[in-house]
Amino acid sequence: MNCPVKWRLALMAVIATVIVFAAGAGWAGQEATRSEGQADITAVPHCPICGMDRAKFAHSRMFVTCADGTVLSTCSLHCAAVDLATRLGSAPASIQVGDYTGRPIDAREAYLVLGSDVFGPMGKELIPFDSQAAAREFNRDHHGTRVVRWAEIRPTLLERLR
Repeated sequence: MNCPVKWRLALMAVIATVIVFAAGAGWAGQEATRSEGQADITAVPHCPICGMDRAKFAHSRMFVTCADGTVLSTCSLHCAAVDLATRLGSAPASIQVGDYTGRPIDAREAYLVLGSDVFGPMGKELIPFDSQAAAREFNRDHHGTRVVRWAEIRPTLLERLR
């Protein structure tokens, strides 16, 4: 099936919104930041959706643990949304994202830079940081348009990633 880009972006935005609200609603098992560093990359070195090298894109990778125990390890928010679209019954219990240094952090605590000149594996991405100061500095240095929090992600915001 060859879906137009517009429909794929719309699906990604809807699924990302579901992920955000699910995490904000506190679906079971609110796990702390993974202390293993990059153990998720060792366990799943390539994105199961697009085949990208997750170590190369450690700054945009996603690590989602669902309430049913399913673990999703992808290279980006885009691929996590695609994967979760096929698992509509699996609620996210924990969502980790690689910050710009590649260290996994709780996505709900991340500061995300929108519109920068740094790309992820799928092109334009929200670039995550563990501190507001680091996000603002990156935003300034890389011509970003805005720093947002995870809970602020909405379909209209994701439309700007085209």
